[in-house]
Amino acid sequence: MTATLPAGLTSATWTCTAATGSSCVAAGSGSLNTTANLEVGGSATYSITATLSATFTGTLSNTALTSASNEPADH
Repeated sequence: MTATLPAGLTSATWTCTAATGSSCVAAGSGSLNTTANLEVGGSATYSITATLSATFTGTLSNTALTSASNEPADH
C-alpha cells in the first residue's frame, strides 16, 4: 500500500486495522509505504490523520495504490 500525501498536509499519522486472519503494520507517520498480508476475502483498513496548512488553497485530493504479490501465502 502506498499513498504519497499531497503538499499542504503536515503532521500525518496513520493506523491500520486488519480483519481476523489478516495482518498489517499497526501504525506509522508520514506517507503510507507499507504492506499487509490478507487472507482470501480478508481486508485491511487504513486511516490517515493530518493537519491541513492554514495557507493551503485549491483542491485537496489523494490516491492510494495497492498491488498483489504473485507469491502464494504459506499455510
